[in-house]
Amino acid sequence: MSRNTDIYKAVRDFIETALNALPGVPETGLQVEIAEGEAGEEWTGIRMKMNASGAVAKRYIDGTRLETWSFELLSKQAIVPDGAEYIAFAVYLEELSDRLQDMARRRIIPQLPAGVKFKAMEAAARPAQVIATEKYSGYALDLRFNLLCEG
Repeated sequence: MSRNTDIYKAVRDFIETALNALPGVPETGLQVEIAEGEAGEEWTGIRMKMNASGAVAKRYIDGTRLETWSFELLSKQAIVPDGAEYIAFAVYLEELSDRLQDMARRRIIPQLPAGVKFKAMEAAARPAQVIATEKYSGYALDLRFNLLCEG
């Protein structure tokens, strides 16, 4: 496997650990899992997408570099008449954001490949809908990881 694939999987596992620590979203009955790859029109749940991999933020004299890795967790659920589920799901993403940041503060961090060290993580849920169609509604959580990488 490539280093990028290993980092992606480590971040995915880290996020799944946080998801497993939170209660589900009973108002929607939605199964919450991380799905990968391209999705068709009809998907629902949470999908993880890598927005940028390994953009070099800083190079050090010893050959190491600080890389920024950007991910997006996108939720999508079918629209239902009363709409209370949307608020519940937005709150759920806020709780997930808080949980991920708490894990990082407590140094419960992704198990990264050799030569890659965790430095910091930022998580921010977007307060507005990012998907709004006749059939679906969705929200997003943006994640950014700063990783120190050897040569």
